[in-house]
Parts: sequence; structure tokens; C-alpha cells
Amino acid sequence: MKKILLVAVMAMMGLQMQAQLVTSTSQMKKTEVVEVRETRNAYSNWNTLAFEYLPTSFKPDGLGYDKSATMHGFAFTWMSAVNLTPSLPLYIEPGIGLEFLHSTKELNKKVDLIYNMFSVKIPLNLIYDFQIPNTRVHIAPYFGFRFRINTIGEFNFDGLSTSKDKYNAFSKDDMGDDAFKRFQFGWQLGCKFRFSKFYLQAGWGTDFNQLSKKNTLSEGQFAIGVAF
Repeated sequence: MKKILLVAVMAMMGLQMQAQLVTSTSQMKKTEVVEVRETRNAYSNWNTLAFEYLPTSFKPDGLGYDKSATMHGFAFTWMSAVNLTPSLPLYIEPGIGLEFLHSTKELNKKVDLIYNMFSVKIPLNLIYDFQIPNTRVHIAPYFGFRFRINTIGEFNFDGLSTSKDKYNAFSKDDMGDDAFKRFQFGWQLGCKFRFSKFYLQAGWGTDFNQLSKKNTLSEGQFAIGVAF
């Protein structure tokens, strides 16, 4: 009888040890899965939707601009940052936006020269994202390229009493050799800041090719928006 009880006790102890071993193994596997998931999600992707102010230098020949003027540029831009490697916070960031540039110059007391241009902008950046430890603050310097497709451009002489007071900026009939180009390509650099879902950006960029004869656009980039 004692032998039977001893065997039963040893069997129960063995089952208990086996159960503990299974539980421990299961917990280790769960921990490994969580660690893998955390590693995969350590540098997650994000999107931004922003309103931009773009002060832009501008000098069209033969239209009363003896010096470079500053146009007021505005844009709504959506961008998506995609992580390139799980081991580094390195991202590629394509985007698209709608841009509006406006300039007004007083030619004399009776006449103002007004210029408006609408464009589609396509930025492409390379970003390195730094997160301040134990915070939700991210600082991300960037360098990239920008493409612009100019769709509408018009000069308007406000107050001038003539048979023609509007000129198509892309028409050689209206502008001659100073006609604007439809496509522009340039570079840009700056820094992005994310505070939880709040987004800020400051940067600078300039074009490689001219918008018109002896005229290259350069612009500041100041943005505010949301990150998600």
C-alpha cells in the first residue's frame, strides 16, 4: 500500500512539474512573439496632412520686376513616411499637394501687376527620425527632391485701360521667349517635428531648371498639420 501511495505521489509531482514546464515554455513563446512584434513595430510608418506657407523668390523678365520679388505661396500637402529597414528609423517619404503662388507689384499709382499660378507638387524625401526618449516627440531632418507641374499661370494688369489686360504665362504669343515652363524639378532640405499628432516643418528648396528665362524659383517651407 505504501508503495502504491509513493508511486501516486511521485506521479502527481511529475505531472505538476510538467504543467509548470509547459506553462513556462508557453510564456517564453508569448514573450518572444511580443518582442518580435515590438521590433517590427519599433519604427512604424506615419502620414501627414499639412497646410504650407511658401515664401518664394520670383523675377520674370520684362514685366516690371527690376529685382527679385517675393511671391506668397500656399499649399495643402499629403505625405506618407515608409520605413526602409526595421533596424534604423530611416524613411522614404513620397507625397502630393496642390500649390498656389500669388504676387502683386505696383507698377505706378494706377496700375498693379498681379500674378497667379496653380501647380501640382510632388515631393520625395529621405528622412532620419529621432525620438526623444520617454516622450512622443520626434525630430526628423530630411533631404529630397521636388517636382512641380504648373497647370495655370496668368498675369493681370489691374487698372490698366487697354484692349488686353490678361496674359497667359505659358503662351509664347503672350510672353515670347519669357514664356513659363510647365515642369520643374529641384531639391529641398529641412526638418520635421512631431508632437503626438501635432506636426510642424521648416525647410528650404530651389529648382534645378528655370521657370522662365533667367528666372529660377526658390522657396521657404513652413508647414503645420496633423500626423497619423
